[in-house]
Amino acid sequence: MLRRVTFVVALVVLLLPVSGLQAQSCRIGTGSSASLLIPYFEYDPGTPLGVTTLISVTNESNNQTLVRVVYWTDWGVPTIAFDVFLPAFDVQTINVRDTFNGMVPSTGEGADLSAFQFCELEAFRPFHGGGPVFTPVQRQQLRAYHTGVAGPLDANCASENHGDGIVRGYITVDVVDECSGIGVGSVFTPAWGGYFADGGGGAGAIAIAQNRIWGDVLIVDPANGFAQGEQAVGLWADPARFTDDPTFTFYGRFSGYDGRDERVPLPTLFATRFLDGGVFSGGTDLIVWRDTGEANPVPIPCGTHPAWHPLQESFIVSRDESGDPAARVELGRGSSFFALATQKVPVGNLSPPYAFGRLQIALADGPLLTNSRQGWIETVMSAQGLFTVGFEARALNELCDQAP
Repeated sequence: MLRRVTFVVALVVLLLPVSGLQAQSCRIGTGSSASLLIPYFEYDPGTPLGVTTLISVTNESNNQTLVRVVYWTDWGVPTIAFDVFLPAFDVQTINVRDTFNGMVPSTGEGADLSAFQFCELEAFRPFHGGGPVFTPVQRQQLRAYHTGVAGPLDANCASENHGDGIVRGYITVDVVDECSGIGVGSVFTPAWGGYFADGGGGAGAIAIAQNRIWGDVLIVDPANGFAQGEQAVGLWADPARFTDDPTFTFYGRFSGYDGRDERVPLPTLFATRFLDGGVFSGGTDLIVWRDTGEANPVPIPCGTHPAWHPLQESFIVSRDESGDPAARVELGRGSSFFALATQKVPVGNLSPPYAFGRLQIALADGPLLTNSRQGWIETVMSAQGLFTVGFEARALNELCDQAP
């Protein structure tokens, strides 16, 4: 097992290309996992033909599986949570539009749920009815939480107000061993103290360390005539590994980085290419998810921001496609191009001097490896009205076996 490294060795790792070692030592991305991250979603409630997001969750196990789906705002505040029952090798698709219209997936009807605690209680069973589970007022409140305005049930705000009415956020999916029901707020989510027992999956825990699921995400934009798809980010659970205290884990901010969630942390340093011209007339967007470090994310008075806001980047460097060292341009040091927990940002906002090139982005909020904030970057290139392509940025470091 790799142990904590010195700053000098870590810096060398940061500056070298990633080898097969990372994939073996800090498993992220494809493959069956205990948790999934959908790093960004958006949904336009203003028109039936507006943009929406579809996600799928697949049970890659020959055992029935229960998962907990949680929606978060772009300030990292949890808002909606519900359970989904997956028979062996089952796939469940969820349209974000349906959720904000009050519907959650109909699952578990007629299934034997005796293997999962509390599922015998009707209020906690996976939903298997035929109508909305949220009232019209609750739906208005959920949309308000995700659009940065006050709602009918809460005068506080939970996200950035972008002024366009688009619902934004990210989603997590965790393998669990008990039903928690349909909820609004942080209770029975990873931000709640009882979600992970110390040691992960112990007595009283909701989430468990069983690597059973994988998924994908599609952002569909009928008005502009294209869709973009990516695999969900797989978060491998390793109970034998994350035992040091403190240690970086994906959900570590909610438990003082004591390792109890046992989920692999995400990197802080990425490289990707971009195109802004030729057939890619729509340019390149970066989907960026970031760890805010907030241990108790809750709505706050509208017109204010959380204490962590805005998040900063250690540096952003651009090169053209020639690789000429003289073409290296620093676009930002201590900048806040990616200030939120999740966002989609046009590369043009960074003002690179080239139409075609590559970016190296350090998402650490402060000096590398001293105040690291994990993140994830996906790159979307589009020719508006024709096609779009998306892929993961290349991770250049890892936080496994490092102390916060």
